Amino acid sequence: MQTKKLQNNFFFGILLGLVVLSFFVFQNFLGSIFVASVIGIIFFPLYNRILRLFRGRQSLSAIITLLIIIVLIFAPLFFISIQIFHESINLYGTISQNSSLYLQKIETIFSNITSKINPDFSFDLRSYIGNAA
Repeated sequence: MQTKKLQNNFFFGILLGLVVLSFFVFQNFLGSIFVASVIGIIFFPLYNRILRLFRGRQSLSAIITLLIIIVLIFAPLFFISIQIFHESINLYGTISQNSSLYLQKIETIFSNITSKINPDFSFDLRSYIGNAA
């Protein structure tokens, strides 16, 4: 009886260790796995409809579903990313031309917020930027 209990404890200890090590291995991929699972769950009914439409051809249905997912999700995401990139370039150009004006506005906004929380707090953005550069 004692040997059986020792074997069970050893087995579950090794199993727990493997689960923890597996978590550390897959930790960087958990976000991708979650997003892929959500996309798979959302588009599974569409896959089933396409599968019925093509009379059970799984490979063809999977390819068509994948193309639809790319068109519906990733193409707009790509164009939005391009737009964000161009806007950030324009923002950088505007800020670099009028940096003192923007720094003064940021300091004013930050000072107004912090003075409500702690009136004795002072903030000098130019010194922080000077130290960073």
